[in-house]
Amino acid sequence: MLKAMRKLKITELNRISTEEFKTAEKLPLIVVLDHVRSLY
Repeated sequence: MLKAMRKLKITELNRISTEEFKTAEKLPLIVVLDHVRSLY
């Protein structure tokens, strides 16, 4: 049976703190967007 989706509270997101983010190892990422148009 499927459960209804609900909006999570900030405390339920289990995010890392700002200091943990600053010291965490990050991968460099470059995104190139070419000929991007809306679907309207």
